[in-house]
Amino acid sequence: MTETRLSSAMTYVTKFVLPIVGVAAGSIWVWLLWFHEDGWQLNRPSLGFRALFTALMLLSVSLSWVFTRQLKAVFLVEGGLRVSDFREEVFIPFEDIAEVRERKLSKHRDIRLVLRQPCRFGSRIRFIPYTQHFLLFGDHPVATLLRERAGLVAPSAS
Repeated sequence: MTETRLSSAMTYVTKFVLPIVGVAAGSIWVWLLWFHEDGWQLNRPSLGFRALFTALMLLSVSLSWVFTRQLKAVFLVEGGLRVSDFREEVFIPFEDIAEVRERKLSKHRDIRLVLRQPCRFGSRIRFIPYTQHFLLFGDHPVATLLRERAGLVAPSAS
């Protein structure tokens, strides 16, 4: 059996590049709000606005870090999944998957695998599956495949 990528090809960019770009852009805006004296044509933003913007920036960075640090790259291999966090990899047999959760209202429809026994990455694996358009409220094909392989549902007839 060949290896099949189940996670988005953009996982690396989402996990490492976008947070760095976001922090850099937000830091520039915060610096401009607090320290740039010459650029305000009409009047400088109030202290309350600057404090609120800075707090929202810190909250945004924190939430981004919490979400993106959990992301893994997931590949379907013979007998299970190869899961990588881009530094190390683990093999997870299908029998170790206790539950497959999918956030259907999320833009990325991220999938969370709940494991029967913890692995090096813990008892939950989170990844963004490859893009599938026009799903609306149906299950993502990756979630269905993983549920079938883990024996959580009966295999589909297709």
